[in-house]
Amino acid sequence: MLNSKIENNVKIERFDMAVNFYAVINIDGNPNLICYDFNPAWNSWYPFYDDVNKTPIIKKSKAKTYGELIKECEENIKIQIDEKINLAKERFKELIGNSDFEIEKLENFIVYEIKYSKTANLYTIYKLYNFVITNIDDKDILFRPKKLKYKLFNLNNFIKENLVSNAVYIVEHEDLKKICL
Repeated sequence: MLNSKIENNVKIERFDMAVNFYAVINIDGNPNLICYDFNPAWNSWYPFYDDVNKTPIIKKSKAKTYGELIKECEENIKIQIDEKINLAKERFKELIGNSDFEIEKLENFIVYEIKYSKTANLYTIYKLYNFVITNIDDKDILFRPKKLKYKLFNLNNFIKENLVSNAVYIVEHEDLKKICL
């Protein structure tokens, strides 16, 4: 994607960075990815995620490829990603009732995606930082998130129905089964 030319009909207006935490839980011998319904209007299930920022794209960009555009955006943002990861961890702890947990970077730690939002009527480039939860004090707390519905995706019989596309990519490219809680 990074070396692909930006098509004339695609007007990218936003650059967003997010941190994703994947939790895989063993239920009856099957690894299941737990996802949440953060906004029913989106009609998608997400692993826990936290937006790092939403930044308008540089209006006078001369970028010809997505990689060049992302580089321009990152140079203008100057985000301390470690701070944002720690903030995402704190927000996740609030969601699950302050249970302690540990994370590891996934092999596909950074993934880029371009998405069109019908509700906002614009394209966004996403830079996603992906982690898996490797240990948690109380895994049952993942089933009681504050004010959110959850859904389990069985990784042995994976059906990607309504799972957000970047999570589908991770499930298809990572061996999440080996990291069951």
